[in-house]
Amino acid sequence: AVMAAGVILTYVNVDTAQRSVEQGLKDLNGIDSGRSAIVLKILLNSIQFNSIAATFKYKWPKPVEFMLTYQAVGGNSMTALMNVDCAVQDTIKVRTFYLDTLIIALVPLFVPFLAWLSVLLADCLSKRNKNNAGDRFEGVYALPEDGDPQNLEKREKKGKYQTAVMSLLFALYPSLVLQAFKLFNCQQLGETSESFVLMADMREICHQGSQLTWMLFLGVPMVVVYVLGFPIICLILLNKFKHILPTRWTNEAETWSPYIRRKKQLVAMKLYLLFHGYKPNFYYFEVVIMVRKLLVVAIAVFFHDQLIQALLATLLVVIVMTIQVRIMPFTGPILNILEFYSLATSFVTFFFGLVL
Repeated sequence: AVMAAGVILTYVNVDTAQRSVEQGLKDLNGIDSGRSAIVLKILLNSIQFNSIAATFKYKWPKPVEFMLTYQAVGGNSMTALMNVDCAVQDTIKVRTFYLDTLIIALVPLFVPFLAWLSVLLADCLSKRNKNNAGDRFEGVYALPEDGDPQNLEKREKKGKYQTAVMSLLFALYPSLVLQAFKLFNCQQLGETSESFVLMADMREICHQGSQLTWMLFLGVPMVVVYVLGFPIICLILLNKFKHILPTRWTNEAETWSPYIRRKKQLVAMKLYLLFHGYKPNFYYFEVVIMVRKLLVVAIAVFFHDQLIQALLATLLVVIVMTIQVRIMPFTGPILNILEFYSLATSFVTFFFGLVL
C-alpha cells in the first residue's frame, strides 16, 4: 500500500512535469498547468511536518491521537508501517530497532524501480490523453522539427525518470531523518554508565557494544548521505541549473528556436518538483522547507521534556510563518494563502498540544 501510494504520488509529479514542458509551462488558456501539483506538494509538506507531532511526548486526546497516527502513515509512511517486531520475534539476536533502521536505510535502493513504474504509468496515461486530445492538441504535443527529435525524445525519457526519483526521495526524506536521528538519541537515566541508554531501545547502552557499531556504520552514513546529503545536492543542482529554469527565463528566451527551448526545458524537468510553484528569486525555497522538516524532527528526537518540545516547535512554526508572510515565495496569492493556513494548522497542533 505504501509503495502504491508512493508510485501514485510520483506519477502526479511526472505527468505534470511532462505536460508543463510540452505546453511551455502554460496551457492553451495561459493558466498554470501545474497548479494541482503545487497544491499537492503544499499538502504533503504540511502532513509530513504535522505528523512529527505524533512522536512528541504530548498526552493527546484520543481523537487527535487517532488523526496524527493516520497523518504519520502518510507523512512518515516507512517509520509508521515498517516494523519487524512481530516478524523476527526471537529468531535472531539483533535488536529489532536496528533491523527497522537498516530496512529503512535500504529503501532508497528500490527508488529506481519505483521511479520506473511511475514513468511507465505516466507514459501509458499520457498516450491515452494524446489520443483523446486529437488534432486540437497536435501542435502542443509534437516535438520541434528543427534539431534532433530523437535526441529530445531520449532527454524527455531521462528527465521524466529523474523527476520520478526526485519525487520519491522527497516523500521518503522525513522518515530517513527521523530514523537516522534515533540512532544518536541517548539519555542518562541514572548515575552509572549503564544507565546511559538508547531511547529507542532502553536495553541498549549508548556508546559501547552494538549501539556504537550501529551508530558509526549505519547512523553516520545515513546522516551524511540522507539527512545532509539530499538537501545539499538539491541546492547544488538548483544553483547549477538556475539559468535554465523556465521560471527564470529572460527576454532572450524569445529568440531561441523551438528545439533549443525544448532542450532547456527537458534539462530543467528533473528539478521540476523543487522549483515549480516558486517565484524566480525563491527557486531554492523547497530546500528551506526540507531544513524545516529536519529541525522539527531534531526537536522531537533530541529534546525529551514536553514543555521544551512544545516551546521549540512553536517557535519554529512562528519563525516559518513570519518568513512566509514577509516574502510570499509562491507564484500566486492562493498558493501563499494555502501555505499560510497549513502553517497555522501546525501552530495549533504544536502549541495547543501542550494544553490539551
